[in-house]
Amino acid sequence: MLWPYLAPSGDRLHIAASLPVVDLGQDRDAVLDAVYTGIDRRGRPFSLHSVLIRPLDSERSRVQLASPELSMTLADGRPVTMQANVGVYDQDQWILALTGKVVLDVGQDYQMKTESTLLDIRNERAEGDKPVLAAGPFGHLQADGFRLEEGGKTLTFLGRSRLISRETFDAGAS
Repeated sequence: MLWPYLAPSGDRLHIAASLPVVDLGQDRDAVLDAVYTGIDRRGRPFSLHSVLIRPLDSERSRVQLASPELSMTLADGRPVTMQANVGVYDQDQWILALTGKVVLDVGQDYQMKTESTLLDIRNERAEGDKPVLAAGPFGHLQADGFRLEEGGKTLTFLGRSRLISRETFDAGAS
């Protein structure tokens, strides 16, 4: 399978749906409507859904994901989802590149939108160098990019950033 390499050995991973394999010609196979679920090395459940998974090289170490959606639960119990139009996963490097309308939701409190994100699964980091729009209880924020480190504990907005605090936003609406 493609995703057992997502988590370090010792983690549990199972397939939550039957996965029909179809021949796309040119000796390429694709998996339709795939859902993968498992537990990461910190004991957090996760699932990854993709409408279509297609190998990008003969070794099948890089795969393309159509409409990927990653869901997990943080240690504090908040759900996290990340969606995009397209993803490419490099199993050897443990890198997931998401492009096209990338949306990150944390519970019902925070949302971040950008056009591309690079996830380093092994090192629990994410970054993006495209404009970011974020919203939450603090207000609204625009930045030139972002960096998420320490498994999500540290979020840094890069470049020119503009914050419209909730108080300023609410006062302007009255």
